[in-house]
Amino acid sequence: MYEIFERLMRERSLTHYAVWKATGVSQSSLSDWKRGKGTPGAASLLKLADFFGITVDELMGREIPARKEGGNIVRLRGRDGSYVERRLSDDQLRAIRFIISQMPDDTDI
Repeated sequence: MYEIFERLMRERSLTHYAVWKATGVSQSSLSDWKRGKGTPGAASLLKLADFFGITVDELMGREIPARKEGGNIVRLRGRDGSYVERRLSDDQLRAIRFIISQMPDDTDI
């Protein structure tokens, strides 16, 4: 199960720290999961799944349905809490990654 989480982080060039900052799921919880000492609780799994734009079932290794469109799909949340998926070009995705890499983390503010 943890392998799916690692793959998602690798595909998005994320660190445990970045996931913790974005979701609030503690690094110790993720570390315990990695070592096979349990899994994050239900609320944490929901946060992680929402963050990666997948279902908890997918995160936990259940059957992952094939996406109709491959590639750079991003999931955006609107002000009303609804989600919409958008497909980005490789250039758009690179630009967003660059912008995010230039943003200071909370400790620099």
